[in-house]
Amino acid sequence: MRRIVYFFTELPIFASVKSTKVCQVLAWIFSIVAVANVTGFITLPVGSIYIALCGVCLIYILTCGELKFNGLYVIMYIAFGISALLAYEPFFNSKVRYMLFLCVTLLCTPCISSPTAIAFRSLVCRNILMLLTFLTIGSFLGYFWGINFAQISQETLSVFSSSTNFGGLYAHSMLLGPLSALVALVFLNTYMLYRKKIFIALFFVAASAVVMSASRGATLALVVPIAYLLFFMKDRGDSRKNLMGLLVVASIIAVFVGDRFAVGLINKQQNNVEAGGTFNSRESKWDNRLQEFEENPIFGIGFCAVDLQHYEDYNDAGGVEPGSTHLAILSMTGLVGMMLYLIVLFVSYRSVRRHESVVANMRMCLFLTMITHAIFEGYALFAGGFLCFMYWLVIGQCEDYKVMKKQNLL
Repeated sequence: MRRIVYFFTELPIFASVKSTKVCQVLAWIFSIVAVANVTGFITLPVGSIYIALCGVCLIYILTCGELKFNGLYVIMYIAFGISALLAYEPFFNSKVRYMLFLCVTLLCTPCISSPTAIAFRSLVCRNILMLLTFLTIGSFLGYFWGINFAQISQETLSVFSSSTNFGGLYAHSMLLGPLSALVALVFLNTYMLYRKKIFIALFFVAASAVVMSASRGATLALVVPIAYLLFFMKDRGDSRKNLMGLLVVASIIAVFVGDRFAVGLINKQQNNVEAGGTFNSRESKWDNRLQEFEENPIFGIGFCAVDLQHYEDYNDAGGVEPGSTHLAILSMTGLVGMMLYLIVLFVSYRSVRRHESVVANMRMCLFLTMITHAIFEGYALFAGGFLCFMYWLVIGQCEDYKVMKKQNLL
């Protein structure tokens, strides 16, 4: 096990950063607690520990000094804060949710930049992807052994098997899909670097886990970065040729076993087509977000809030499922917040677009996966969830790479 961990930590696709022992230990503790939130077999109340740990890590970064603040993020936070102050419905506790969002995302975005902050974020990203690798492989094996923690009783730790809601070792199928897509990209980029067949097999395992989740958004989120690498990546040696070979092998395997893995995905797609459209389950939510934006175009309806008449988009606790991150930011923070958000995405994309290193390619893949998946899931403003942290961490990793190259922090 020690050799496996060492191998992953030394992979060139992860940035090798200069960091103190305290920073390394804190990054591991935080990563373990964060990932514990998405597992289905850990029933301890780690959510409150996770938030408290965000505060501890943020204080540690601030006390290390050499701080610089990113003006773009500061302005975006101000715009989001205004939308929280002007929220129409107190039911959603927009101000409290905004403060929670601020606490979590200040830790993972480049708003606060220093050698310690950049090193911590890079280590956390690497550690989380490593931990998710074990969960994804375990979930793939669990599919055949009938292990599914996606449905857990509140009284006892019970494992149920379900072909329509398979999450494996994750707490939900909607976590298995996007997080396994990130793991698949780890193996894809590693294969392109080392060109060993074992990574073809591991890529297929992770990609199969994505399909097993029956998430069309996650499946598309895996396809987009692969297409980007195939058509836009600058060829180094035989990289494109090896990538095409990998896809051919994966396609051949999929022909023989795809029906078994994709039964949930196929059934979901058929049900949606019969209901009136490919994305029928999302279209009503998208329409609701556009309607809210039309009614409140400047600063939106309120941070983490929706119109109360759209009762299907929230629950009694004030939790919201907006159906799309991008449309949620548009409807909740208005044109002002949306424009700043789009600029943040563009700056992150531009930061790694022209770089040819394996680290830049890896971060570009992660970036494309997250922003594609965010079209279909609305988690980016909801700081209590792991996907919110991962979303902003990946976006921040792209801009951090530019700073790391400029300041020789690698």
